Amino acid sequence: MKARLIKRSVEKIVPSARAVFLWDTEIPGFGVKVTPLGKRVYVLQYSYGGRSRRYTIGRHGIDVTADEARTEVRRLRGRVADGHDPAGDRATQRSVPTLHEFAERYLAEHAAVKKKPRSVAGDKCNLERHILPVLGRRKVTEIARADVVRLHAAMKDHPTTANRCLALLSKMFNLAEKWGYRPDGTNPTRHIDKYPERRIERFLSEVELARLGDVLDGA
Repeated sequence: MKARLIKRSVEKIVPSARAVFLWDTEIPGFGVKVTPLGKRVYVLQYSYGGRSRRYTIGRHGIDVTADEARTEVRRLRGRVADGHDPAGDRATQRSVPTLHEFAERYLAEHAAVKKKPRSVAGDKCNLERHILPVLGRRKVTEIARADVVRLHAAMKDHPTTANRCLALLSKMFNLAEKWGYRPDGTNPTRHIDKYPERRIERFLSEVELARLGDVLDGA
């Protein structure tokens, strides 16, 4: 069936024992699927690599309106024309871990293998106390420089810890590129300046100076 997909035409479709499709008369591949239970879902049908692909846009009246679905279809068709596969891109995005999930892999496959136990403990502490509570639920691909800047700025009163967290994130996102989760050169910690760190100076007490003198005399 074909008709211009607007609110009225979509809501007029009578559900059947099998899924019913109504295709738009203006935009090729733009359709709405009506399930036997009456759920109406906007879709885009397109060809990629010689194969027919279907991309689900959203539920009518819940996720999107007819006009919003039409706008989104035009955007998606533009991506297809540029050589992209929206359905494939969505599947890939779903497989990307959150930063919390990625941190577990980082600790198991990198830190535990290449770092000393004390350094691993430091990484765990910084992740659990400072990084993951803020960014842990975000996908590794969703975290941008602005997110890291805000995290770093929120820790300005503790510059040493802030810098350790920045260095840790830098290493983790380098690995995210190496392991194929982000494109090369997209590390969001780039161009973020570290805070100056306070130097701690300690002078020997009179007793310690005397002991040092005795050692030097004995030598």
